[in-house]
Amino acid sequence: MDLSRRKFLALGAGAAAAASLPLIDAYTHGRHHLTTLHQDIFIPDLPDSFVGFTIAQLSDFHFGVHDESVLLSHAIEVTNALKPDMVALTGDFITSNYDNARANVQAAHKCADHFRAIQAPLRFASYGNHDMIAPRAVSDALKANGITLLRNAALNIRKGGDTFWIGGIADSLIDLPEEDKALPKTSPNQPVILLGHEPSYAIKMTGSIERSNLRCDLFLSGHTHGGQVNLPGITKNFASFQGERFLHGGFGLEGFTMYVNRGLGTIHLPLRLNAPPEVTLLTLRRG
Repeated sequence: MDLSRRKFLALGAGAAAAASLPLIDAYTHGRHHLTTLHQDIFIPDLPDSFVGFTIAQLSDFHFGVHDESVLLSHAIEVTNALKPDMVALTGDFITSNYDNARANVQAAHKCADHFRAIQAPLRFASYGNHDMIAPRAVSDALKANGITLLRNAALNIRKGGDTFWIGGIADSLIDLPEEDKALPKTSPNQPVILLGHEPSYAIKMTGSIERSNLRCDLFLSGHTHGGQVNLPGITKNFASFQGERFLHGGFGLEGFTMYVNRGLGTIHLPLRLNAPPEVTLLTLRRG
């Protein structure tokens, strides 16, 4: 083999290795590099008793094909260290398996069993679209581990004579959301936090909230995985083409704030690139 050909092959091998590095990182470091993000949420009439109230959000666990038991255990340890007043779990506890109903049940319990270790006094959840293949199994597994699942329902939380509401909306991709059951009527000094899964539903919700005189101050969602394999200039445009405007982070919408969590698990391929798994700590502020 002449030197030029040998050099060409060496350069080609080097280029191939360099090109594969992002995928290797996405499989190893990217999908397990847990990040903790802090977000202040401002509510004008937040009662005194809830100023500084903290909510830890976790989402998109996707137990089934690609379990992330070690990552979830670590995320719960991180969550407990933050000492939140409430933990919110915003759906997709399993990855739907259309060929094996028993596998869905097993995945639901395997995921939910981790939640027994959560130390926060308040623990709530909403369904994701994947959970709707086995909603009873997911609900039973969560309940057995101290998690209250809210589907088109709301509860009031009292502290020091003050009240706020926590609601959960049915998944908008598979199920039937009913805002009038998940959100209470507008009432001064009684903020409302809504758990859901699909962030794009927020667009529809803005109109129905105003028409029905309902209240929502904070909508917590997930679903997008932050793009999961997030390629600059490509992923965001592709997501927008599919109708998904909100990939990750906080968004000020008409009448309320939405936060989109990147989640912990993965779908299709066990890869995360520029979209690390996330625990979010949200702090309620008056303003």
